[in-house]
Amino acid sequence: MHKKTHRNIVKILLACIVFLIAGRLPAIEGTYEEQQVYEMLEEGKYIEARTLAEKIIENNPASYAGHYALGKALHYGEGNLPRAYMEMKTARRLYESMNTPFPGSNKPWRWHSSILLELAWIAGEMDLNEEKVDILKTFNLYYLPKQYAQISWPLMKLYRDEEAKQMIQLAFDTGDINQLEVGYNTLGALESERFNREEAYRIFTKLIEYLSTRGYFVSPVYYGNAGGAALGLLKFADAERLWQEGTRNFEYDTNTNPWFFLVDLYTLEGRYSEALDAIKQGIEWQQKQPSYKDQQKRAQIEGYIIRFLLATGQVDVALEKTSVLVKKPDRMGIISSSKEQFKAGMALLYRRSLLEKASMLREEMTYCSWKDYFINAFNIIRYRFHAWLKGRQAISKMMTSKRLYMTLSSYGEGSIVYPQWLLGDIIPLLGTGVFMKGIEDSRKFARYKPLEAYFTAMEAEATYFRGSHKDAEKRLSEAIKVLPAEEVLYKARLKAMLANIYERNGDNSAAVEYYSAIMRTDPAVLRRLEISLPVEVKGSDRIASMLYKSPRFKKSGNGFIIQIKGTEWDRSIELMDRNSNSVRTLHLKKPKDEKEASKLRIPMDSDKAAAALCNRELFAPPIDLSQASIFSLDGSPLSVNQDIWKNMEIMLKKENRDMNSSDKPLMRKRN
Repeated sequence: MHKKTHRNIVKILLACIVFLIAGRLPAIEGTYEEQQVYEMLEEGKYIEARTLAEKIIENNPASYAGHYALGKALHYGEGNLPRAYMEMKTARRLYESMNTPFPGSNKPWRWHSSILLELAWIAGEMDLNEEKVDILKTFNLYYLPKQYAQISWPLMKLYRDEEAKQMIQLAFDTGDINQLEVGYNTLGALESERFNREEAYRIFTKLIEYLSTRGYFVSPVYYGNAGGAALGLLKFADAERLWQEGTRNFEYDTNTNPWFFLVDLYTLEGRYSEALDAIKQGIEWQQKQPSYKDQQKRAQIEGYIIRFLLATGQVDVALEKTSVLVKKPDRMGIISSSKEQFKAGMALLYRRSLLEKASMLREEMTYCSWKDYFINAFNIIRYRFHAWLKGRQAISKMMTSKRLYMTLSSYGEGSIVYPQWLLGDIIPLLGTGVFMKGIEDSRKFARYKPLEAYFTAMEAEATYFRGSHKDAEKRLSEAIKVLPAEEVLYKARLKAMLANIYERNGDNSAAVEYYSAIMRTDPAVLRRLEISLPVEVKGSDRIASMLYKSPRFKKSGNGFIIQIKGTEWDRSIELMDRNSNSVRTLHLKKPKDEKEASKLRIPMDSDKAAAALCNRELFAPPIDLSQASIFSLDGSPLSVNQDIWKNMEIMLKKENRDMNSSDKPLMRKRN
């Protein structure tokens, strides 16, 4: 037998002995029940762990193991961060009071190590960044592996950049792959938050290349961040490619969901069908994540969906959800953005939903009963008042620090979370003078030349709202030419303003040309801007009378034609330009009964129902919402809202799953 063979046999025997000895050692020091509860936590049995932890504490209130176990079960099993935080603080205090000053080799140090890490993760999720830094520095004094990269993240959020970079360098010096990837991710986020767009993109793409070429798994967090950096450089195709790559790298217990980044991208590009499919895929992705993630992600996820719903004219549900979310923002510990950015954005989404609902109620007043007429009139006043309040709240958050010119630097970090195609909403709130001054400051601040197209577009909007239509016409025309082709919804907004100016100037041919383009891409923008579509209604004098009273239409022999064919409930309604080219065709469908008609706010009178159909459906994008069968829609006429959300809510209820975040990368926010 060869000497080498003898050595191999010895190695195998030694490994077997070590394995047998290790198998007889407890997983962690403590009583039998404390060891048992520790194993339950490791296996993700949080309900059983909580029950046993409470029993341990009842029998021994000074059990640091019991308080640790209860805190961890509350964190990952229920997402109850405040209680988990208090239990973990108690566990640390009890341990350190019994093991003064700090544990040594003869102490049950593994409990202390676990307590410190878990307390740090909870503090981070609660955005207690100073505390997280202090806890992890304490951990690094006594335990391995060192958490340098994890310290750099809260330092970045505290704007202690030099300290953060020092920690990142220490992370790199360890040579540990986890420290390297988390350190690079933090460095990319830091550069992005400090508005170094090109450097952030370089770092994120370098991280992806480094991991992938060496055979390591690339977290979707990194694809998400790289895509956000690409969007900041206006590289729309690269952003889409990176996010799509991210969707193919599913990771359990991740802080990102690249499908919803795609929802925002597809929405702004007017790719509604793809956005709808991305919502489905995003919800399925989220279903597979631990339930405690809800506190970190729920409002963000629903924010993506709300923006899609507003773009597609689904105002009722957008209003319902924003009214809740505006009071329940996410915790922001795991992302680089601040809570104020999301609060301001959600307040503006709520304001937009209120204003559009008020407009829809005004449209209903042209065909509803007298009773509903007065109810609508009251609600319009109420909604507009609340919209005014929410606008004030949003602006108060925007006028702090550098938030305004960060926001006006399109697709940059530090901005409020509000889409570019709706950003003009803030002009009436700020006033055109303040807005124009904000653009001037943003030009100096942005340091990225391609953003000039957006500054031109925003100046054009401000000029339009100021009433300088001659100047606005020139600026709007220029902005439409220079904006990226991907900005479909933003261009539609500018085209609507330009069409309105052309119409006022008597250039009906140019106005109809732009209106036609808008009606095929983003007809909802006319309601957002409170612009009336010039039409001539043929085929029913009664329906014509109701439509001419609606704020969505104005009588004109030089605009579009609405041709109504058929009788009673067997009717088709076609919108055509002056050359009889079809723009949209609608079909009237009778509600099953009075109950359904009331639910859908459709009159049982067929003429009034036709007027309702025109007001609602002509000002929603031409997307076939039967595609939303992924949400089990029942196909009711004019109704998809409640069904969409009912099924989304069901899909978003997730089973409890285990989690250990000590080696997970953190996520950078993308608007």
